[in-house]
Amino acid sequence: MTFTDRILGSLGLQRKAAATPPPDYGNNVPDFSARYSYWNRRRATSIDYAAEVGNLDTSSLVMAVVNWTSTQLPEAQPVVQYPGENNAYEVQWGHEVADLIRRPNPFTTWAEDCAVLSLGLWVDGNFHWYKQRDNSGRVIALWYLPWFLVKERWPGDGGSPTVPSDAENDYLSHYQYSIPGKPPVLYRQSDIIHLKRGKDPNNPRRGIGAFGPVISEVYGDNKAALFTATILRNMGIVVPMLAPKGEGVSLNETQALALKEKWVQQTTGDNIGVPIVSALPIEALKFAWSPEELDLKELRKVPESRVAAVTGIPAAMLQFLVGLENGTSYAAYEQARKQGYVSVVSPMMKMMAEQLTWQLLPEMDDTKGARLWFDTSSVEILQEKRNEVYERAIKALASGGLTINQFLASLDKPTVEGLDIHFVPSLATPMTTERLIEKAAEEPKEPVAPPPIDPASLAKFADIDRWRDWMEDQMRDFQPRQ
Repeated sequence: MTFTDRILGSLGLQRKAAATPPPDYGNNVPDFSARYSYWNRRRATSIDYAAEVGNLDTSSLVMAVVNWTSTQLPEAQPVVQYPGENNAYEVQWGHEVADLIRRPNPFTTWAEDCAVLSLGLWVDGNFHWYKQRDNSGRVIALWYLPWFLVKERWPGDGGSPTVPSDAENDYLSHYQYSIPGKPPVLYRQSDIIHLKRGKDPNNPRRGIGAFGPVISEVYGDNKAALFTATILRNMGIVVPMLAPKGEGVSLNETQALALKEKWVQQTTGDNIGVPIVSALPIEALKFAWSPEELDLKELRKVPESRVAAVTGIPAAMLQFLVGLENGTSYAAYEQARKQGYVSVVSPMMKMMAEQLTWQLLPEMDDTKGARLWFDTSSVEILQEKRNEVYERAIKALASGGLTINQFLASLDKPTVEGLDIHFVPSLATPMTTERLIEKAAEEPKEPVAPPPIDPASLAKFADIDRWRDWMEDQMRDFQPRQ
């Protein structure tokens, strides 16, 4: 709690209305193609694939990646951790910084912002939050700024409006927020949270999107989808070329135009499938390949595999054909799901946690060593299954690695007095930890033939079957730790 908070609290006063208003969004349309001019220049082609593709949020390949990531990110909850003993961190639940991220402003939740965050990081490599402050300068809300309206500014960069010469630093002092039809606004660097995906080699002040290197693959997939849609729109009829048939038969321009108009009228709209009768001998020549001849299914697998490779997300998770054909079993699906979370989502959260620790946490908590983190203890895919927990615990117990009480504790069961004992694997005999240490310290002896065993003496040994039955009873209604 800051000094201002204590003063206001002692006087029984509440904070005044926000000193800075939320940003004005205006009416804007993103221009994705301009962001990818760098990749167009690097290709040995005159085709501007980025301009041909247009807005990347219209591509099913791109949105498959964005949608999958945006549904995975909210599973982990933001928390604040403090350094504890043995280099371990202790979680403080309900910290105001974590609550601010979970509820950035009165109209938005963390899960909702994860959608635009995922889109911004994958497509452009950047995501921005504007810090709304109250009269005391404290951050009270976070507002999303569209990345395509934000530009990094610094003194002497030659842009307009001019950045003040007395700026905080010469590297990145302001962010310019350009609303179409209105004068641009300069926000101080300290008033913006900028989450970046790596660094753009063309501008290190910005992050870099993932789809620049595969923009031609996205273009090809869009064209394949458009071709298929056009064929289906024409009810499967491939565009023909009409030509006179027979020797000495010709058409003048007027006859050709009339024939074309008649063909269009009788093969489109409600007249699709109506027989056509021509007074002139003509021949309809196929002018294009059908989807079967082009094998569009195979053509679309190449862009899918490239997008999966660049993003690191298993193709099966994105429901791509190239992934579904090679991993349809439940075990393969579960493995791919875990792989996607561990190799893509977890690193993304660590990157965001690191940046939020430096850009937001110090303004509201100056505890040395504190950090913002994303707690994954409730992420379903990372939790062990009930049978896996039990099998691992029972093997450790039977091998003597756990005491009976440790076994119970690992299953979130209450311990029992007097059961801090281990099993000796060879005899399945309970033995205390102290006795195990004594046995380990004893000098090895020459092996001797075992004496005959009196069956009556076996009563002092544990009945392993009885112990297993007892442990099975303890497993009833067991639920793994969340």
